[in-house]
Amino acid sequence: MSLPLLSLTTSCTLMSQSNGVEVNTYAQQRKQQQKQPEDSKVSQLIEIIEQKYRLYKLEYSPEAKAASQELVEIGKPAVPKLINALRKNRILLTFGVAETLLKIAQKDSSVVPILINRLGDKDLQVRFGAMKALENDLFAPKLKKAAQNKNPRIAAGAIYVLGKIAADSSILPNLNNKNSLIHISTILALRDKTPEMFTTIKNALEHEDVFIRVNSALTLTFAIGYIDEISGVIDFDDVNKIAQVMVEGAGNEDSSIRFRAVQAFAQIYRIRYLYEIKPNPPLVPSLIKAIKDEDPGVRYKAMLIIAMMRNATKAAIPLLMEALNEKDERVRGAAALAFQYMGSDAKPAIPKIIAILQNKQENEQNRDYALRTLGNLKKNAVSAIPTLINTIEDKQNSRAIIIGAAQALEKIAPQVLILYIVKNISDKDKNFRASWLRLLQDATYQVKAKKNDLSTTELEKVISELETALKIIENSEYDFPLHIAPSLRNLITELKK
Repeated sequence: MSLPLLSLTTSCTLMSQSNGVEVNTYAQQRKQQQKQPEDSKVSQLIEIIEQKYRLYKLEYSPEAKAASQELVEIGKPAVPKLINALRKNRILLTFGVAETLLKIAQKDSSVVPILINRLGDKDLQVRFGAMKALENDLFAPKLKKAAQNKNPRIAAGAIYVLGKIAADSSILPNLNNKNSLIHISTILALRDKTPEMFTTIKNALEHEDVFIRVNSALTLTFAIGYIDEISGVIDFDDVNKIAQVMVEGAGNEDSSIRFRAVQAFAQIYRIRYLYEIKPNPPLVPSLIKAIKDEDPGVRYKAMLIIAMMRNATKAAIPLLMEALNEKDERVRGAAALAFQYMGSDAKPAIPKIIAILQNKQENEQNRDYALRTLGNLKKNAVSAIPTLINTIEDKQNSRAIIIGAAQALEKIAPQVLILYIVKNISDKDKNFRASWLRLLQDATYQVKAKKNDLSTTELEKVISELETALKIIENSEYDFPLHIAPSLRNLITELKK
């Protein structure tokens, strides 16, 4: 009888095991099915950040901010895909992903060791993203421990971050480290540097690690011209060495290095402007090359730097004209801003810049860039006057855009702007009203300075509008600053002479 019982028991056991396997398999399938939509959602959210993120905060893009918030809610399960996204080698994506990872790590401390481990990744973009993601005082204790890690990359990365969060004292012992990567990383991370340290940084321009070379060059460009204590330690011949590092960096395969190299061009341009020196090799060819970079973030940064430069090279204009048609909205906006100091050379671009302003599908920053450029081009942008007037009168525009259009018009044709000020100085919104009052004062002084350039009819019309504005101010229910009415009255008197 025992044999059948044993057989039955064995059979039941096997059935139980079989059912268990089926249940486990079903559970795994269900888990996988649930994970697939989540993975797809994470990928979609990362793509939004890649397309919409703007320097240097998620706050500057509502779409990127919303996508990041969803990823933070997903939390740790999103971390592997976020880290993998860093390998796409797209600098704006890296900044956006790093900011998202930081917020996830703030909520879930178990993510911090994962990020610290990525400081040792072979991929420089991943290391850079991990550094950015760890830039928070909350992570300092674990970073201090990581600064003693046997992996030099992890230690150097942790030291870099500790310097960023002003934890200088914790990294001082690493000054004596014999590993050159850790030693120079410590010097670069310290806020207060001695002349001897600057000598070490100068020598690090030839370091084998490209991240160290470029960061050394960046540190030196920020120092020259500002720190009296380094006089005699760094001379302007060193600018050529810095320029060489930056030109090489601008051609690096990693976009974070190219981005930082282009970033340093602005500093070297400042030095050149202040001290009338000409770096060798010249930087402009590399800057122009960056306008064509495969990474939209590098192109974007290069154009923003050109936008800062007075007397920017004409060689950039054909590429900037092309960039005005870019699908990437960030590049398109930066291209519009890049023309702001090009004077008459910018005239061929004005129709496209006006089109950016007129297009309400453009984001607000791009329209603002277009307004800034048109205003700074002054008389060269006379053709934009009708569009600026329409922008001011269109109440569907945000008040920031309306004021921006008024500011641009004030620079191009202040006598025209005055005709539209009267309609707005009694606005119920105190801040909006104050903005129009400032414009009234600025435009009136501009008209006074250009009085001889105006026709009699133009001048009479301006005076009439100013007198109307004066009556509104004197009889308004709002409390206008006491000096406004007397000042305006005096200006009217002078214009009548």
